Amino acid sequence: MKKIILLVLIFIIYFILVFKFNIYIPCLFHKITNLYCPGCGVTRMIISLLKGNLYQAFRYNMLIFILTPFL
Repeated sequence: MKKIILLVLIFIIYFILVFKFNIYIPCLFHKITNLYCPGCGVTRMIISLLKGNLYQAFRYNMLIFILTPFL
């Protein structure tokens, strides 16, 4: 139970940093290769969904966007 509470707090803090201060956790794969990995697309999609931008979320990761309601 304590682990779940800790994870929820970490996610809340992360999203506050993202929305208020535009501070993101950098992707090492992207930094090294200058290509976006699937994880980057999912992260950007989730952030766009939380901001209410459905079109941009769909563009970031179409497959996960479509499959999310079925998960």
